[in-house]
Amino acid sequence: MVNNNEVFNAANSIKNNLAVTALLESLSEAVIIINDSGNVVLINNRMEELFGYNADEVIGKPLDVFLPASFQKRHEEHILNYFEKPHKRPMGKGLELYGRRKDGTEFPVDVSLSAFHSETHKLAIAFVMDITARIQAQDELRQQNEDLDAFAHTVAHDLNSIINSIVGFSQLLVEDNSYSKEERSEILSHIFKSSHKMSTIIKELLIFANIRKTEVELSPIDTSKIIEEVIIRLGFQLNENNAKIIIPKKFHTALGYSAWVEEIWYNLISNAIKYGGTPPVIELGSEVAGDSILFWIKDNGAGLSDEGKKIIFTSPEKLHQQNSKGFGLGLSIVKRILDKINGSITLESGANTGSKFIFSLKKK
Repeated sequence: MVNNNEVFNAANSIKNNLAVTALLESLSEAVIIINDSGNVVLINNRMEELFGYNADEVIGKPLDVFLPASFQKRHEEHILNYFEKPHKRPMGKGLELYGRRKDGTEFPVDVSLSAFHSETHKLAIAFVMDITARIQAQDELRQQNEDLDAFAHTVAHDLNSIINSIVGFSQLLVEDNSYSKEERSEILSHIFKSSHKMSTIIKELLIFANIRKTEVELSPIDTSKIIEEVIIRLGFQLNENNAKIIIPKKFHTALGYSAWVEEIWYNLISNAIKYGGTPPVIELGSEVAGDSILFWIKDNGAGLSDEGKKIIFTSPEKLHQQNSKGFGLGLSIVKRILDKINGSITLESGANTGSKFIFSLKKK
């Protein structure tokens, strides 16, 4: 049974030491002092803010009031063991610790314990830190590393395929002199196309690498002009596939960074040519949606399955492995650009219904 008189006496003893009280309240960390029974003796203002309790609500209560139910029994054992051999140490080393606020919400914490004996009481002081931001940063870093690994796999696959093609056609020319002029011209054309693909991938790699570290200022963009530039860049691909692009007379004006938005259109239209029908028919457009402008690219291809739609943005390399034309690199660039300029992208698609990529930018 909790002896509240002992708890209150210990609390008063600490409060009467003005230097200690001033120190506790000056700390940026949340602080809780407990006795050897695991009952709360004192908390500082930061602890009140972090957990949502007033000191009067918890003094004399078991420390469990700050813990999720799943931690309470194990924590009680830790406290007993600590007071048998008190020393400064992190609490729950190697474990994920969580605190529970007054409103019932739980959050990750770091806790370190130190002995804090008064003249008459055996106490411990715990320093509590909310590490939600740290955990989120670690999760983001882990995700970035996973994305980087997947991206490297995609790029390596693309480059390796192109290099094999160049080497193979080059060997034909070197090892066999019997080819006619027309045949040699065709082989050289294949080498040229492969070299052009490799050059495009390398350029996009440089863009991809620069996006994260480059800060840009958003301004109104001229989408019609951007589309003109993209069509020039894709001229060879458009002619080779006899592709048709339907362009509206006017696009709505949005905020963006023209060079990057051009890359979005370039990659999405390029994919529409690759995966469109025979011949590809690609329709472009825009519309207002609240404080955003939605731009879209619709093709007449086979479309994507529900499974394909689930992974195309989160794991484009998996989809890439299923299709030799390549999918991951371009969409990785598109996704990274839109994340950087506070845009977003979605996909409407179904088997044999074509695909419609929709990306949003802020309205002017």
